[in-house]
Amino acid sequence: MKTIFFFFLMFILNLKSENVFAQSSAPITQISFITAIITNGNFFIIKADFVQMLTGQNAVKAAKIAGEAEYDINKNGDTAWYVPNDYFVVNSNSAIRQLRISPTAQIYLIKEGGSALFKSSLSKLKNNFTGKLFRLFLRKNEVIKVEEIFTP
Repeated sequence: MKTIFFFFLMFILNLKSENVFAQSSAPITQISFITAIITNGNFFIIKADFVQMLTGQNAVKAAKIAGEAEYDINKNGDTAWYVPNDYFVVNSNSAIRQLRISPTAQIYLIKEGGSALFKSSLSKLKNNFTGKLFRLFLRKNEVIKVEEIFTP
């Protein structure tokens, strides 16, 4: 029953995230994996797979439901559940969205071996996005800012 509730909750949250394509002028933020960056005429397209990045107890609960939580048994015999690095990524809808990148989009990446963001370029992003999480800032169906998310 918990599994059904969890997937129903993820489905509802995903439906809410589909509102990213509404024509609001306020930026909307989506956590995603970038699957490709392609050229389409005079502009670039990001192919993005929207996900949820959970932390803390929410991450542990989701990981337990997915069968991916880890645990330790302490000296008292109690089980302590956790997820490595205190985050868990949930991908309840693997649909790939194609989003145009604004010509003035700001790109922020993390230097190899570090954790701080630095201003970068689309060309550097194109060469180094595989397997990384990004925060996409969207306005009227267009990516206006990309921030890499530090994951240990």
